[in-house]
Amino acid sequence: RARNAGFKTREQSVSSPSAWWVHLPAQSDRATAERKAAELRSLGVTDFFIISDPGPTQNAISLGLYKNEDLAKRMLDQLKTTGVQSARISVRETVSVKLEVSGAARLLSGFSSEANSRAPAASRASCTRR
Repeated sequence: RARNAGFKTREQSVSSPSAWWVHLPAQSDRATAERKAAELRSLGVTDFFIISDPGPTQNAISLGLYKNEDLAKRMLDQLKTTGVQSARISVRETVSVKLEVSGAARLLSGFSSEANSRAPAASRASCTRR
């Protein structure tokens, strides 16, 4: 919309780690995942669940989601001491988009008001050219 209104735009995507996921990789089918779950129980691991949602992680076994890498590594080390050797850590990332819109100040104020109503949670900053 900004381009169509004659403004100059620049878009930048920024990704950053948001969580570290400890898991067993996706198994070939649900039955195999259930057998892996039984192995975990036999090793004393009870806090997990099998991912059932379709997609690349279907039939993976989730062992926890952590806010920082150190906590995830501690859990992985603890799992290894109980005999779980196939657990992995994957980084979950959050992607944010920065959109810079430039143009005449008198026109931008109206555009900014409309953008506020369409994306009220987005953060905004104004700047002036020198």
